[in-house]
Amino acid sequence: MPLLPDSRQSSTAHLAPLDARPLTVLFDVSNKCNLRCRFCYFSYDSVFHRPAVMMTPETFERVASQVLPMARVVYLSAGSESLMNPDFKDLLRICASYQPPMTKLLTNGVLLDRETIDALIEHELTELHVSVDAPNQETYEYLRRGSSWDLLKSNLALLQQRKKDVNSPGPLLQFNVILLRSNLDQLNDFVDLALEWGAERIACRHLMPYQDLGMDEERTDHDPEQANLCFLKFLEYAQAKGVMVTSFPDFYLVDNEPWSMPVQALDQLAEGGEMAQAELDGPLGHWDTPADKLSLVTESVDLEGWALSVLGACTVEISCLIPEQETATNGTGGVPRKTKPHSTLLGRATFLNAVRPDVTSIHRELPAAYRCGWRFRLQALDLPTGVRADATILVHVIGPNGKRRELGQRVIKFSSGSDARPLLFCTKPFEDVYIDPEGNVYPYPDCQTVEPFGSLSKSSDFRSIWFGVQFENLRRQVLDANPPSMCTTCPDFINRNVDDARFFAARDVEPAL
Repeated sequence: MPLLPDSRQSSTAHLAPLDARPLTVLFDVSNKCNLRCRFCYFSYDSVFHRPAVMMTPETFERVASQVLPMARVVYLSAGSESLMNPDFKDLLRICASYQPPMTKLLTNGVLLDRETIDALIEHELTELHVSVDAPNQETYEYLRRGSSWDLLKSNLALLQQRKKDVNSPGPLLQFNVILLRSNLDQLNDFVDLALEWGAERIACRHLMPYQDLGMDEERTDHDPEQANLCFLKFLEYAQAKGVMVTSFPDFYLVDNEPWSMPVQALDQLAEGGEMAQAELDGPLGHWDTPADKLSLVTESVDLEGWALSVLGACTVEISCLIPEQETATNGTGGVPRKTKPHSTLLGRATFLNAVRPDVTSIHRELPAAYRCGWRFRLQALDLPTGVRADATILVHVIGPNGKRRELGQRVIKFSSGSDARPLLFCTKPFEDVYIDPEGNVYPYPDCQTVEPFGSLSKSSDFRSIWFGVQFENLRRQVLDANPPSMCTTCPDFINRNVDDARFFAARDVEPAL
């Protein structure tokens, strides 16, 4: 795999360094699954019955020696069922020997047994993500063909018991849920199930249907207002019960307008003077990124943080400080006038569901804490002409009663220089890598490239692939905001693009394999 000439390699290589364990590495150590879930490409005969490919311990060791010393997060599964690999426990042991800071396993949970569970605990798996998709036996066994509700329940009970037996805090258990019309009115039951079965977190994503599987009617966007109401009830219930929701879609537009959320009742604050104190204290919040007091960026930058109020929904305003300026006078001989420093409003941030579960868990007594994370894209062209090169940005949070709190001031310098940080609409090609059971290297499981970018089961070394032509070209397309077609409907973005019909269109299975 040839490296690019130094002059071209430097154009993106500094944005994809390999020092200080920056990588998220995702493996599929098997190409098989024991289930044929109705919405999954394993429902196709051509996929379910394809010849088995299992990564051997020898191949895994060869790959691991090159990649895992640079890995911050390791997923031991991505799109297949890794527990079908008979050598899985050996692969887990090899992975643990490189001591990655975080290891995760995605599984349907059906093949968990005591020996496997003990290995997960012994080798300190950080997180176990189990796909559930229904909180009751009837819906679960209908959707997840070939599975058994009773077996899953027994396996997860054994997991909790073995953790208790050896006094181990991990692995943390997370439910992964595909949002469907079949489970829409059962979402609150996932919270109860999590509490009963020991899951600490729930992550949800919309269905992205495949062609010819008959799942189009299961999409939740057919009735956006009803879906929004179910989403709202679930998020409020999970917050009240203390179950962390780590990923969840935004609310749909209704009639092409932002959905008007029902106002949450605040009767509980009326006693003991809490409402009066809240009116005095004003809203809470923080401006998280960019964290530096001075940032050098290219054409745009995302401002992010969180905001909450005891009284309900807040507003976050982004303003620009206009320094003292001289203005010309009409005619001749006049004395130029000076304008006082002032700020001009640039816009209001957008609040997003479940992007700050850490804050939600701390402030779960406050209304809509599940929706406390905010984001605002600041673009150079949106700024007044005189301050585009050196803008002082102010962020304020305003509570429902009009109380304001400043969250800080930062200087944003816009520059076309090579040391300016670009805005990446996707960071995957810069910090993620996917490796299939044969040792082939791809940028990410959802990057539906036809051919691998290289192979670690052969003579190639990882650095030559990572800094090679194919990765460079993909990164260049991201930098130029000219992504390939595979990026248009990447599942990684569906929770933030809920009103884009392209994400819900039936997908061809072939590019996904």
